[in-house]
Amino acid sequence: MVSEVYIGGKQTRTQLPEGILLSWNLGSFVIILWVYGPELDFD
Repeated sequence: MVSEVYIGGKQTRTQLPEGILLSWNLGSFVIILWVYGPELDFD
């Protein structure tokens, strides 16, 4: 997938491993794990 990274209000797109969205907005760092299945396997 393609993530959207916001730095100082500026948007940049970055390729990240599937299921991960990296968002950087005005100093806020957030990682969202998109669940494409019934559950995430952390094994």
